[in-house]
Amino acid sequence: MRVQNPCWAAALRSGSPENITGSGQSRGNSGVFPASTGPGDAGYELQVLDSYNNKTYVNGQAASIYKRSPPPVNANSKPGEWQSYDVVWTAPTFNSDGSLKSPAYVTAFFNGVLVRTLRAERRNFVHRQTVLQSVRWRSH
Repeated sequence: MRVQNPCWAAALRSGSPENITGSGQSRGNSGVFPASTGPGDAGYELQVLDSYNNKTYVNGQAASIYKRSPPPVNANSKPGEWQSYDVVWTAPTFNSDGSLKSPAYVTAFFNGVLVRTLRAERRNFVHRQTVLQSVRWRSH
């Protein structure tokens, strides 16, 4: 999925089979990068993972901002049922001199539960070009 508009909303659905195998990060691992801030894993990744009865590190479970902050609850449905992620990304805006006018925000509902209202850190948006990067969907 690629989106060139710096502000967007998306309804994402993922699922894993009833008889899923594996554990931790090896179980249905994907992610959404609302705005890439560089190569590889740079930026914020909303984690997509089967976390139902699946132990992994706290800031790597479903609906976490990967390796930054965990969700307030584990709202996973059991394997064999669809997981829904409803995400709204508001891109940062900049003044004509390049200084930050308003920060970026991501709001996410996971299976109908509000799990994210996050203001992005200024250091990740060092130049207005970063908001023009494509939205990325990662599939491991």
